[in-house]
Amino acid sequence: MTKKGNVFNKYEDIQDAVEKDTVRASMFAPEPSVAAGMHLERCVRIFPHLQDSGGFFVAVFEKKSQYGKLDRIMAKVRQETKNVDITST
Repeated sequence: MTKKGNVFNKYEDIQDAVEKDTVRASMFAPEPSVAAGMHLERCVRIFPHLQDSGGFFVAVFEKKSQYGKLDRIMAKVRQETKNVDITST
């Protein structure tokens, strides 16, 4: 929806040059053939105005290996706590 209240289902429907400057093609869902390879079923669209928040991006990363000093410290802590008997307190 534009500030003028015009609603468009696809970018090609926009005729007004000013609206074409403010609305981007990337604001619309991709063609089904393109979307199939993007795994959009794994995505969530968050509307800031419905959540009373600012805009933000949500991503989930899967860690494949240890990296950096913090990982080395955490590995050491896990190793040390593995040998602690918590039932004898």
